[in-house]
Amino acid sequence: MGQNREMFIEYLKNAFSDPQEQIIKFDLFHDLLLEANKRVNLISRQTKPEQLWSYHFYDSLLPLSCDVDFNSKMVMDLGSGGGLPGIPLAISNPSTLFILMDSREKKILELKQMIKKLDLNNCYPICKRLEEFRWSEVENLIPENDGLDVIVCRSVKITPKLLRKMRVLLKDAGYILLYKGREIEESWLLKDAEILLKEEKPWGERTLLKINKI
Repeated sequence: MGQNREMFIEYLKNAFSDPQEQIIKFDLFHDLLLEANKRVNLISRQTKPEQLWSYHFYDSLLPLSCDVDFNSKMVMDLGSGGGLPGIPLAISNPSTLFILMDSREKKILELKQMIKKLDLNNCYPICKRLEEFRWSEVENLIPENDGLDVIVCRSVKITPKLLRKMRVLLKDAGYILLYKGREIEESWLLKDAEILLKEEKPWGERTLLKINKI
């Protein structure tokens, strides 16, 4: 067992009283993601299999270390790509509903296959650009159509126009979580953002920004 996986499994053991189900699903997701990445470029192909545990799985769960509560929420993973951070968060929060949105059909098709094999009934992949999204597409998931609790975004460049569109989809008490590295290219975000986390991890410096709807 590699060092990165050992570190991640230890994290799961500390985070959950009985993490065996999560461990099984993450092992399967690891294999599925590597296999899917041979067909469609979901993550960098320079990433080594052992690095998935830290670079992508542990990294996706960083909000949990900041006491972000996803329990029984409605969450959108914008620009989900290979299901990151959406799938790791969904594995860790089975009572939370996740909409995984990406504009590339090939990626969404791979996501659908992985979600089916992982038996994740709280994940719903949608092939759309954010400006094309309509509530009618998920009205069976959100009967009252009162908006999203959280939008997570890990790999999309944020523009003022995109941020406005994201805020429109949120409930009044909703917020956006942005995963960033050492350098925040969109420095203008900092005037509205709360820095939940900024620290050096084994895979690099990570910053987690929270932006409220209001």
